[in-house]
Amino acid sequence: MDPTCLSKTVEARPLVSGLRRLMRAMDLYSRQLAGRCSLTLPQVLCLQVLQEPQPLGVGEVARKLSLSPSTLIPLLDRLDQRGLIVRARHSGDRRRVLVALSEAGKTLLGHLPPVLPQVLDQAMQGLPPERQAAVAETLDWLSGVLETVLEEVRTAQTGAGCGDRSLTTGPPLV
Repeated sequence: MDPTCLSKTVEARPLVSGLRRLMRAMDLYSRQLAGRCSLTLPQVLCLQVLQEPQPLGVGEVARKLSLSPSTLIPLLDRLDQRGLIVRARHSGDRRRVLVALSEAGKTLLGHLPPVLPQVLDQAMQGLPPERQAAVAETLDWLSGVLETVLEEVRTAQTGAGCGDRSLTTGPPLV
């Protein structure tokens, strides 16, 4: 579906409201997780990705988490400082860094409350397969629309679209 046709077929306000509720729920969930085990949701998801039997390259971890490597590195730094991961240079290519769970990371993962992927897996099991597919397809489409808009904002000329930049408060969002 062409995203420019969205307003012609569906009222956008309920979609925006639903997204805001989803973002708020994710934020609250992440805060509760942080309060309970001193880890953010992205950190826990990263630890879960690292449960692989073999160490993973930073780029591979970033792809599995849908993060850029530049976003992932500070997250890995914090996990490394806590002793939850180990990093090592690849023996065949010193430019590559491999990441794996430390023993402390494995132990911590075994004691965490259910996190988002498990909660969503359980919720999706209650839906018929065609509804599960529709939910996944819709979220994928919506993510694509938002990624396209983000890319357009990134490539827009300075000052275009937002009026006088001096009127905005705080740093740019992208």
